[in-house]
Amino acid sequence: MCKETSQIAENDRRKSVNKERGKKAELLFADFLNAKSIPFVHIDQSKESASTGFRSKFIRRADFIVHSQYNIYDIDVKCREKQFFGEDKRFYLNQQELWTLNNLQNELQSNVWIAFVDAKDENKQERGKFYYSSIIDINEYYNFISTGFKREPKEIKDYFDTCPIGIPKLLLFDSLSLEKGIYRADDAEFSENDIQLHVNKMVEWLQKESYKGYNGLFK
Repeated sequence: MCKETSQIAENDRRKSVNKERGKKAELLFADFLNAKSIPFVHIDQSKESASTGFRSKFIRRADFIVHSQYNIYDIDVKCREKQFFGEDKRFYLNQQELWTLNNLQNELQSNVWIAFVDAKDENKQERGKFYYSSIIDINEYYNFISTGFKREPKEIKDYFDTCPIGIPKLLLFDSLSLEKGIYRADDAEFSENDIQLHVNKMVEWLQKESYKGYNGLFK
């Protein structure tokens, strides 16, 4: 088998593996949504079901439309093996994926998010856990990286379009619920200490001579 034929066979094998991996991730996400009683529509991604308008404008359809009491989301599921960016292992998006989902965001004014799941998670407790990032945030980060590449030598910046975009933890949310939509669990856990801080502040205000009911709080 010649080298070119061997490479084509390897590319076909990878596509097949990735397609099967993607299907399993979508089913896993559907199971998660059902377990949380979160309503959703699972979008048919066959070519026959796509409108010519979407294809002509290079718009990628998300895998799910998810309804929460807080918001409605177009969510595309990505099963990815994290890659090292320096010492940090990150989920990533190919730029073509970002562009086509960004087109969906802009054309339909949709609320587009990615749900990442790690294809090779060695932590059993984390296995099958989804992390969420919005296309708006990812696109802003992409623009930041793109601007930085323009300062690089020609032999580097000319290949920027082939560079995957690694998603920093700053852009990832770790929770989705019917009541709250997409959120960070740490942000949602209120501290008992905060109650005491407000009690102490109230006492401080009450002790001020300027306090005269509610309107006097901020004198």
